Amino acid sequence: MVIVIDTREKHPYSFSVPVTKRKLEAGDYSIEGFEAVAAIERKELNDYVQTIIYRKERFGKELAKLSHYRLKAIVVEASMSDILEGRYEGHIPPQSVIGATIGIHLGFGIPIHFCCNRQIALHFTETLLTKFYERQTGERIGK
Repeated sequence: MVIVIDTREKHPYSFSVPVTKRKLEAGDYSIEGFEAVAAIERKELNDYVQTIIYRKERFGKELAKLSHYRLKAIVVEASMSDILEGRYEGHIPPQSVIGATIGIHLGFGIPIHFCCNRQIALHFTETLLTKFYERQTGERIGK
């Protein structure tokens, strides 16, 4: 299994499996050979909040593409507590962020995973991609 990292990803994860970089149609991470059906969008907390509140139209276009994938997810490097306690830049009420988050899930069918921090988000992302790959190919990725 080779993880594909989008060329526009500014702070890519350091995975324990081989990686390659190329432009992805949607998301920041995919799997070689599955780029048209599997993608994960990574977001740091401030970027997530700013994007879902102020850049809804542009992000919505990307989410519309992602919504047709078999594996689709948004991984946020923060916890729901971080949102509820307003630990992000700007004066956006936590309820607005939660409402927009629920809107993404219900409107696009894309799950949002709050992974507490970057390290946990990296582990979750690699595991999710690995499990998808194993189910699609029947190949077991040893760890």
